[in-house]
Amino acid sequence: MTGVFRAADLTPNSRPHRLQPSCDVTSPEKLDGLQLEEVASDQVAWAAEALHPVWQEARRQVLAAEVMNFDGTGIAVRDSSRPEGIRLGTFWGAVSDDEVALYLYASTGKQHGQREGEMGPADFLARRVGRTVVDAAPLFDTSFKRAGLVECGCNTHSRRYFRKALAAGDSRAALPLAAFKKLYDIEEDVRGRKPEEIRLERQTRSTPLYDELESWCRVRQPHEPPSSALGKAIGYLLNNVVPLRRFLVDGVIPIDNGAVERLHVRTALTRKTFLFAGSDTGAERAAVVYSVLGCCALLDINPSSTSPTCCRASRAACDWRTSPA
Repeated sequence: MTGVFRAADLTPNSRPHRLQPSCDVTSPEKLDGLQLEEVASDQVAWAAEALHPVWQEARRQVLAAEVMNFDGTGIAVRDSSRPEGIRLGTFWGAVSDDEVALYLYASTGKQHGQREGEMGPADFLARRVGRTVVDAAPLFDTSFKRAGLVECGCNTHSRRYFRKALAAGDSRAALPLAAFKKLYDIEEDVRGRKPEEIRLERQTRSTPLYDELESWCRVRQPHEPPSSALGKAIGYLLNNVVPLRRFLVDGVIPIDNGAVERLHVRTALTRKTFLFAGSDTGAERAAVVYSVLGCCALLDINPSSTSPTCCRASRAACDWRTSPA
């Protein structure tokens, strides 16, 4: 799949000299720039169409996962109806049990999809039951009021607030940051163990640390302005303490949302390289291709080595089987 190669290589369609030489088209030297860009766009469209059944299976498995990580990141989309010619859409990324990756595209950052057949985060989470790791964004509040959908917090986000306070010159933030370091050191120690072993280690070693961290925040909250950097850090932790502590009693739940944040690295590089998606349709195709690339990354397989390898990787990641001939 040349389109997959191009996405894995972060090559914009406007750079035709990076076309895969194996594609069955006229030699690139015989085409002008516009024709080459059209050929490149066609390659991505063909790849996305061919991989769509894999994307559908990835969506099914992510929604059925024991634990799902979920988070969004913005993507600029060309829109001629806007004065500036650009609109901000959203890639919603999900990772299931560190095995399957999925991207959804929504044309806005709103809770619900605004176009026919489009799913926003609320629409997607409405199909989900079970433990779901998210950042404490107000966008998710309504979804987690539903019984059966269990919110698990991201301690990386909580730690970032204290880092901001320390960077702003408040040395008091050093103490909670030291507690977070110890918590993450414990996570490194138990990595790869069975869930019950992880739970017991967290109960014995991590819970007392978190108790002290929470107590420290509660003592200082009445005396700290909510608008100060430290006040915001304390407020974030205490306002979300239940989902943030959920990992302490369940060895399957991760301490943070790192699995999906790592998935966003490719889209972050895309924003620097491509600048924007050419249309909503183009962004939807990108979501399909990025889902396959995410599965390949989880399996540590190079998607640009060969097209058959990429397809096998995505199928393996989704446990997808074709029907017997």
